[in-house]
Amino acid sequence: MDLQTRYFFYDLFFSMIAREPSDEIIDAWRKGLKVLSHSQSDGSLAKIAGSLLGLLNKADANAKVRDEFNELFWAPVGDTICLEGSGYVDGRTQGRYLVRIRGFLEKTPFVKEDDYKAPEDTLAFHLDLMRCLIKEEESIDCLKAKKQWRTLQKELVTDFMALWVKKPIDELKKRQDKPFYSQAANLMDIYIDAEQDFLIEKG
Repeated sequence: MDLQTRYFFYDLFFSMIAREPSDEIIDAWRKGLKVLSHSQSDGSLAKIAGSLLGLLNKADANAKVRDEFNELFWAPVGDTICLEGSGYVDGRTQGRYLVRIRGFLEKTPFVKEDDYKAPEDTLAFHLDLMRCLIKEEESIDCLKAKKQWRTLQKELVTDFMALWVKKPIDELKKRQDKPFYSQAANLMDIYIDAEQDFLIEKG
């Protein structure tokens, strides 16, 4: 997979869970999913992208997607889905996993800004961090430096995300009452597997 394709997926997934999606963000999904739905590189990803695009082209789609988002991730009551790694790895919030991912962050040149709300163990933070790592690899020509950035990407996926990310994805896939996000979870599931295999082979 090329860097632009990998960045596209991480950016797409980040925008789906980081905050309530605006009309502008959902319009960007339509454009990206339309391109992906016509891709010849992976038929399963293209098929799911087509299904997601169909949902987004229905009447009142934007409002329905926002309702799904809020009910899944932000509702004060109800069956919301945890997106924090510590909850899965340690069985509690702000567990040892949070300390570990903060230690990993110190190996990079990136610093979490004070106004960045998401804790470091959230799925959104992991996806955002991977976007940054991919951008750094893309921005340089030195093969040795590229390899260093790729090694960090591999570590983030295999030593951190692989421990827990599939669990909330599996929970989302079961939420058939939320058609957009359950289908988005199918897309995430297939891509994360492909990404892990790619980094193990090429990292």
